[in-house]
Amino acid sequence: MTKLDATTFTYTFNNVQKNTDFKLSSSGVISENFELDVLKKPNIVDFEVKLDYPDYIGRKKESLNGIGDLTVPVGTNIDWIFDAQNTDAITLQFSQETALNQAKSLSRNRYTYRKKVVNNQSYKLYISNQQLPNADSINYVITVVPDQYPTISVEQFIDSTNKELIYFIGDASDDYGLLNLSFNYQIKTDKGQQLPLQSLKLKKPEGNQIQYEHLFDVQQLNLKPGDEVTYYFETYDNDGVNGSKPARTGGYVFCYANTRRVRSNGGRKR
Repeated sequence: MTKLDATTFTYTFNNVQKNTDFKLSSSGVISENFELDVLKKPNIVDFEVKLDYPDYIGRKKESLNGIGDLTVPVGTNIDWIFDAQNTDAITLQFSQETALNQAKSLSRNRYTYRKKVVNNQSYKLYISNQQLPNADSINYVITVVPDQYPTISVEQFIDSTNKELIYFIGDASDDYGLLNLSFNYQIKTDKGQQLPLQSLKLKKPEGNQIQYEHLFDVQQLNLKPGDEVTYYFETYDNDGVNGSKPARTGGYVFCYANTRRVRSNGGRKR
């Protein structure tokens, strides 16, 4: 042993892997037997993360091994399955929660936890046994990709021989898909009265990016001089987590008069 002063000696046990018996002796005097007990440290040997994505995005389930930092679409259900050693409990604490969440025991040293995520957050794993509560912890981050708003744009073309025939060509898109597409118009009479908004459902969009066409025959509205018609296109996405989100084009105005004027507030808008 290393002498520190007249009555003090020291010795360091390095890299202790198992219980160790030892004695002390000095000038022919031998101590009683001592035992250095090694506590079994809880440990996560491996873990699997199963990702169950929202049905509406059309993405198959995935399994990842040993990956704790995750980037997933909003609304994803995450299942953690832990294989551990010398472990009596695994708990998870998420940054947006104060409470600890206990993982469910599947069998000896095997645990699972399930959570649906809708926001960015970090989380910490705590690993415990009876001798070493919360002996170790590991930090990870979950990045949630939000469902984007759809986009829609349109261009109009007026028949040079008939100002009351208006043609439209447009585009619409969304990250996961479009739910519907409509042409909407409203008449304001020459006396300033607003008639009910009319909505015409167009062909259901297929896919994430579409092109659409439409013909608006103003003659069918039986307008009178001084009447105005405002009109625009609108689409909704298929967001199955927070509900469908809309996007509409800029509005146009058709003024029914001798000149039959059409003016635009812009044809492209989110």
